[in-house]
Amino acid sequence: MATAQFAVILAGTKDAASASSVVEALAQTLAGRAVEDGLVKPQSERESQCTVYLAVDNASLVNTLDLDIVTVEPSKDSHCSQTDVALNQAWTDGYDYFLLLKTSSQSLVALRDVGWMEAAAEEFLRISQGCRAPFGFGAVAFTDTLSPGTPTCVIIHRNHLDVFQGTVGGSSFAGHEDAPSFLFQLYRRWDCARIISHRVETLHLSPSGKPSPNVIPPFNLGRSSSYASWTFTSLSHSVATLTTWLVSNDHPITRKLALDIIIPSYRVQVPLLQTILSLPTSSTCTVTFILIIDDPTSPHASSLSHLFKHSPNILIRVNSTNLGASASRNRGLSEAGGEWIHFLDDDVVPSPSLLLETEACIRAHPTAAGFVGNSQFPSPNSVFTTAIHLSSVAFFWDIATKTEDFGLDKEDIPWGVTANLIARRDVDDDVSFDLDFPKTGGGEDIAYCRLKREYSLRTGGKGFVAAPGVMITHPWWGEGKRSYWRFFMWSYGDGGLIRKFPELTYKEWSGNAAESLLALVLALFIVLPLVLLRVFPFGYLDMGMLLGVLVKGVIAIVTANITHDAYRHLYLNATNLFALRTRIVLPPDAGLSLTTTWSLAALEAPLLRMASECGKLLGMLQRGEWLLIGRRFDWFAGTAGEGVIRKEKRRAVERAVLGWVLLVGLVVWC
Repeated sequence: MATAQFAVILAGTKDAASASSVVEALAQTLAGRAVEDGLVKPQSERESQCTVYLAVDNASLVNTLDLDIVTVEPSKDSHCSQTDVALNQAWTDGYDYFLLLKTSSQSLVALRDVGWMEAAAEEFLRISQGCRAPFGFGAVAFTDTLSPGTPTCVIIHRNHLDVFQGTVGGSSFAGHEDAPSFLFQLYRRWDCARIISHRVETLHLSPSGKPSPNVIPPFNLGRSSSYASWTFTSLSHSVATLTTWLVSNDHPITRKLALDIIIPSYRVQVPLLQTILSLPTSSTCTVTFILIIDDPTSPHASSLSHLFKHSPNILIRVNSTNLGASASRNRGLSEAGGEWIHFLDDDVVPSPSLLLETEACIRAHPTAAGFVGNSQFPSPNSVFTTAIHLSSVAFFWDIATKTEDFGLDKEDIPWGVTANLIARRDVDDDVSFDLDFPKTGGGEDIAYCRLKREYSLRTGGKGFVAAPGVMITHPWWGEGKRSYWRFFMWSYGDGGLIRKFPELTYKEWSGNAAESLLALVLALFIVLPLVLLRVFPFGYLDMGMLLGVLVKGVIAIVTANITHDAYRHLYLNATNLFALRTRIVLPPDAGLSLTTTWSLAALEAPLLRMASECGKLLGMLQRGEWLLIGRRFDWFAGTAGEGVIRKEKRRAVERAVLGWVLLVGLVVWC
């Protein structure tokens, strides 16, 4: 292996000074001298000779170092990257291995350990033997000290350049800064992208081009702005090229499924995250976990990174500020390079076979827009958690298990929650999470699914497919403590769907509890001037009477809603709800019987629903969507037929009529 010839490709540096810094750091490592004290293992003999190929703008580099340097004039062709120019020259000169260093005018990558040439050659041999791949098929990256799963520099064999005619990825790829990431993602499709223990570190460059003592902060090394663009068409074309080459040369290696798991986390609960990040996968799937920590002050970020520092398939990123779940998921999407994405909440308990089930679903439905997983809750253990079930505020969390009950097409589920949602990523559909929705959540998951589905159907694919076997258990929020705020804010955001998807809405003239209260308040404000001016017949009224009507209106509307829903839960639908009732598991110190708990939950459930209705109304008022008040979003998006809408309208009319009857009765008799 020692006789193999290595070429180091340096491109992206904007001037000779920064290039000199990179070359000097490289020379010190090759000579066995420490770049920084204690970081490089001692070596008595110099490593195998290698040549550095530089593509530098206006360089006048004086080679005072013990290195062979070839300066390559950068191409004037905008479609030809600097990396490709230097790489092509080294390939033409007959080198065996090519190290691509990720450099720029702001930073350099410093090699920290000697012996990397022999280690890389040995790793290529292991890839060939372990994957039954032709020797040289693959990419070998170094361990980045700040982000172990990020391939900041990669070594490829000349076989790759033989396939792509001396370029990184053919004419479809032209981003020299992203070449290491591109190559790593490309060979990941065959599980032939590996990370060796030899270290590299990314350093800032000062304005003079010299390394700054301040390294880039841990975890915050993100992808370049061009990263997402090549992960679609360019990567797909290169995968197809390699696939064709393997087939034509009769190589038996088969492609793996590339799956990325995106987990936004604010709480950073290490034990729960450990369970998720340790999920087993099959030998036919390569998985990368992308953890986005949304609390820059979290004390657990460093410990979590240390815990998984030897896990190259785990990327940890920390937002500079608290951005919210949607923006964090979007950052995860920008970091991803897999064919599919699996979104998970950071506090879920996944089934041990979660990723195995995910892979099975994808292989069974390769043209789907995505898959809606089965998100379960623990058994109800209190009045409040039972009321959550009865109120239907979390109805869609396990929609994957309810397709037969509602006559839904299993291959066209309207949407799913991002606590457990799978989506196709390798299509450039320009769909991300809409940041118009609130940071706290509400509506963004529905909008994302609808747009992904629309693109998939338009290009000949399917919608979202039910995946009941892809199961997680989501804990009760706040350990089940009573709080309506979450559901209020969900609906605050959900209301924005009416403006964004008018084709999925319908008019409900009777009004819900919040709208009825608003109508009552507006009516009293209209009447108020007439009362003050003593206009007939309102002259007989006074402020006390108006306030009395308002109070009685609130009592009537709330009572009507509670009575109507309690009647449904306790009598009309008692048989259908029997299964839920049997799931209730009360703690020994609950102090309530099962019957009492069930009855109180039936009374509290409509309060949860009304809190949601108030949140929706407030959101519409604050967004200025006055003309949309009274419109409803069809949660089933037309997939359940008109029957569900008619039922909802009928219930709304019943509650409204009962409320106004009670109000008239209270005004007349009280």
